[in-house]
Amino acid sequence: MSDIQPPCRLLFRSKEGIEVFSVVSDRDKESSMVAPPKTAERKFILSGETSFQSLLPDGSAVLVHRPEKGVVRLSLNGNGDAFPFPETSKVQIMDVSPKGTYLLTWERGSSDESENNLKVWNTSSGECVTGFRRKMINRSSWPYLQWTHDEKFAFLLTTNEIRVYPGSFPQQTATRFVDKIRIPGITQMSFPSNSSNSVGKIFFAAFIAKDKNKPSRAALYEYPPAIEPTNQYPAIASKSLFQAEEMTVHWSPKGDAALIALQSTVDNTGQSYYGSSSLYLMSQQTTNDAIAVPLPQDGPVLDVAWMPNAEKPPCFAVAAGRMPSMASLHNGRDGKATFLFGNRHQNTISWAPHGRFVNLAGFGNLVRVNLQTFCAGACGSKHVCLA
Repeated sequence: MSDIQPPCRLLFRSKEGIEVFSVVSDRDKESSMVAPPKTAERKFILSGETSFQSLLPDGSAVLVHRPEKGVVRLSLNGNGDAFPFPETSKVQIMDVSPKGTYLLTWERGSSDESENNLKVWNTSSGECVTGFRRKMINRSSWPYLQWTHDEKFAFLLTTNEIRVYPGSFPQQTATRFVDKIRIPGITQMSFPSNSSNSVGKIFFAAFIAKDKNKPSRAALYEYPPAIEPTNQYPAIASKSLFQAEEMTVHWSPKGDAALIALQSTVDNTGQSYYGSSSLYLMSQQTTNDAIAVPLPQDGPVLDVAWMPNAEKPPCFAVAAGRMPSMASLHNGRDGKATFLFGNRHQNTISWAPHGRFVNLAGFGNLVRVNLQTFCAGACGSKHVCLA
């Protein structure tokens, strides 16, 4: 009998250790008829308490931080391979590049100003290939170094500018930036993890904090720019908002449009203890100003998710408003609502990879968990039925 590859695996991290479970399809009658023994021994790929983890994009391995021991790479291919990253016990946050080639870590720096504490590691060898100095970080601005989807370029966020590096970092080679993007006041940046744009066109979003009488601003940029920048890097589209304090970016499957949620900790209307938020659509087609996404119900933006199939007309779903919140389907070009899913206790949206189904769920501080699956039909049309 030949082995059947399970369609899905789940990674669980607890105080006892890390476990991986296979999810077997109910279509596999032979597998579904065999019940696991009730007293089966738990098999940990790593025993003991861990702090946080990052999965490689292809699912082949997981990078785990262990308190007082550091980062270790664990293979998920069943061969049991594992190796540590040296001197990483003090790491407090980490992130993986889009293709999984590099691991970015940050730890508190020492008094030695020449010592790097923002480090780039090769995930295959566990060796540190380069590093930068970053005294303090803001978690809303993390990661400070981001790669393009193909890892051709890497962008480092610094004071008032973004420095551009070649995406590959050979070990023991001086790291020098090849270009810089001057954006005074920038505190956040975001690059899409996927892109099907023409070669050489890179979009990214930036958040510029308010300064004196100037409001906060979120903007969409193109690198390299279509026109030569002068004193300030030209934006394709932007939105200014005095009370905005940070942004969350949701990229379209093609990486050519962005939904930007602007948040503030204070709601001037006094209707929410958790502050206020607003949603804007930015792309090359929005020209200069962003499109304010019209939401069917007033209140905070709880979750946003693009339909992931890039071959279909672009659309996205939004869950917004005070509970029970309203979920709606929107056109990806003009932001207008095309269908209302209704009011439920929901704050999470999850699409199937092919884009035919969308799950609306409620987690966290909601009283109960709701899971509704909808068939989106031809996305953007009025044919939406409960599965």
